[in-house]
Amino acid sequence: LRHDLINLAHRRAPDIAMILASNDTCNAQGFEGTSLQNSRYPVGGGLHGGLHARELHNWLAVGGARFRESVVIEQPSGIIDILPTVLHLLGLPIAQSIEGRVLAEALKEPGDLDSRPLVVTQTQHSVGADGYRAHLTWHRIGGASYLERGWVTRD
Repeated sequence: LRHDLINLAHRRAPDIAMILASNDTCNAQGFEGTSLQNSRYPVGGGLHGGLHARELHNWLAVGGARFRESVVIEQPSGIIDILPTVLHLLGLPIAQSIEGRVLAEALKEPGDLDSRPLVVTQTQHSVGADGYRAHLTWHRIGGASYLERGWVTRD
């Protein structure tokens, strides 16, 4: 897959990137999602991430007078959205060089911002040798991109 699809298209990016294979098998704690590797790894140890949905998804809790209460927001978001959201709440300009977006769907009063942003989902497939196929799904909201999951199939 192209490096830009997994946010590796920048001046510090490697020429070749490797991501460990993963699957939906439950781990010892009963949670879905394991990475395949053959090293000694301590119980509770972690990797620096992969493309399984469990490795890519996280959660964010916010509170305060300007945020909606007791809601779960289903739109994709990421750590890159915190800075533009805070700048917006402070009434400060958001430079074009800042990645991410204002999390308008979390605000009580989003003003001119769309509190129900359009989510566009895309999937890329790449064919390799000997029946190998790599797949990647991501979402876009405006100019922000959020990885959903990556997986491999073999014929």
